[in-house]
Amino acid sequence: MSAEDRYQMASDAMDPAYLQQIRDYYETWTGSNLISLKHRTIKILVRSLSDPEIRWYHFHQLINKRRIYNDGFSEQIRDIMALDLIPLRIFQGCVEWLAPNEVNRSSSPRMISSGFIPVENDDDLKTSLKTAQLMRELEPNSSFIFSGNKSIHTWIYSQSPTLSDRELAHADLREAAELKFRKSYFKKIQRKIPYELDSRITQDTRRVVPIPGSLNAFTGRVVTILDSIAEISPEEIIRQSAVVGWDQLPISVFK
Repeated sequence: MSAEDRYQMASDAMDPAYLQQIRDYYETWTGSNLISLKHRTIKILVRSLSDPEIRWYHFHQLINKRRIYNDGFSEQIRDIMALDLIPLRIFQGCVEWLAPNEVNRSSSPRMISSGFIPVENDDDLKTSLKTAQLMRELEPNSSFIFSGNKSIHTWIYSQSPTLSDRELAHADLREAAELKFRKSYFKKIQRKIPYELDSRITQDTRRVVPIPGSLNAFTGRVVTILDSIAEISPEEIIRQSAVVGWDQLPISVFK
């Protein structure tokens, strides 16, 4: 079963009370401020209150803005809910683009910054935590983000290619250089980690990852920044990512 099929199955099982809990969460959500959203593509997975069919949107399709800023982002989520849409997942791009609304598979958007490189093992939470702890030793100036399901992402800020003047001047050459660098970095880091890493998330410049503070509506957990990765346990991660006051969780098909 594909991830998309599992998303749809989980959406089919959501009852009105659970959907209302999601709405209530975002009514008071203050947004994400770990990194700037200004030059990042943002994708959102939604359904309506009455129709369980899931739909993907680029954020600019619902909010008529070329760029999205951290200030006002949470209010824009509430504007989307006013369209009778329930946010199920919210993602951001890893790299920065001059015009994030141009980023899709059929265009050549203008890349302006390497952003960060995500690294992930998604076998299970225990193994993913061990992977993140090893990554902390290799890349200490990184952020560690619980996905809300069973994995921890390491966001690496200190790795980027050295670009020639020609690569700096041409968007397609710059992205090609970034792709080549990420593939090389993945091979290097995989040799040092005894657990299997997800090559797709590390090597793809157009990959999106969950926005910290947003909700993984399929598990009822918050995408959580982990401050003490060296000391934390899987049980503590689950505790930290719980939504206070929620009296029910979805019937998860992601365990």
